[in-house]
Amino acid sequence: MINRDFKTTNQSIILTYKVLSKMKKIISLCFLLFSLPAFAQKLIKTNLYYCGDTVDVAGCGVFKFSYILLFSKRSEDTIKSFNGNQYGIIVDCPEMYGKNFFLNKQKYKLKIYKPTEADINFCKPQYLEYKKHKIKVYKAKLITKFNSTRIS
Repeated sequence: MINRDFKTTNQSIILTYKVLSKMKKIISLCFLLFSLPAFAQKLIKTNLYYCGDTVDVAGCGVFKFSYILLFSKRSEDTIKSFNGNQYGIIVDCPEMYGKNFFLNKQKYKLKIYKPTEADINFCKPQYLEYKKHKIKVYKAKLITKFNSTRIS
């Protein structure tokens, strides 16, 4: 009687271990599949002109804030000319770049990528407004002034 109970208990422990082992593999595989796009973002290198007002926002430090700044392929575009040459660029804490970093009609080198849902969540109202005007929105990985030193 004792031997039979031991055998049944031992089998259930082995079965539980096998099930947990398979679940661990499935969870690990799911994590890899869902996190891979976040790590494998294709960076686009481009040169664009800033066509907005002076950046004067505050709020970084306690929470992570992002803002969408308007850039254009041409220097003569303005903030009101929605002509297909403009791009909204999500920038985390733009005030951290300095007071006079983003200047109207200034040329910048950018490394950008398509934003994830997490990138968009910090600037959702702006993002929806840009989408309404059919302006493509990207996330900035790196921004430097053209012919300037690197700032990340």
